[in-house]
Amino acid sequence: MRPLLKALPLSNDETLLMKSWPTLPSCALACLLLPLSCVVSTHGGPGEPLVVPLPEAEAEAKAVTPVKVGPTEIGAKHILIAYKGAQGGASLIDRSREEAKSLADSILARILAGESLADLAKEFSDDPGSKGSGGDLGVFHRGDMVKPFADAAFNLQIGEVSAVVESPFGFHIIERTE
Repeated sequence: MRPLLKALPLSNDETLLMKSWPTLPSCALACLLLPLSCVVSTHGGPGEPLVVPLPEAEAEAKAVTPVKVGPTEIGAKHILIAYKGAQGGASLIDRSREEAKSLADSILARILAGESLADLAKEFSDDPGSKGSGGDLGVFHRGDMVKPFADAAFNLQIGEVSAVVESPFGFHIIERTE
């Protein structure tokens, strides 16, 4: 059977080390072998990047903290108060942005005083798709809604009502239902 590795000739330093091996104190051997073992254990081979292990405390400090992931879908209802020039705004809406914001603020005050968002949506909402159902949007994913709306809705707890939120469509008051 042939050997798997071919023996290489030893350098003068290596020959001297081999001859004096039995007489060296263990700490001297550790000092001689430690740098070699670190190089061997941290290098993946030719062309591989050097990997230097971190001390435990430093590794813990650099550890990635898991990000809290919320629900992938929620249910909500809302009231939309549109204004002239808002995206998708009905041509019949002639209120200004300032008037729309003022109306949204007054509706939010009524909700916070105990009135039903669903009842007020039927009366005031400019969203024709949800007005008749009390502003109910059903269940949706974050990406289904524009960012300002989704950010506000997904940060609510079930039963919680948002502050007035502006999107390209106008001002929203959102209540999370699921």
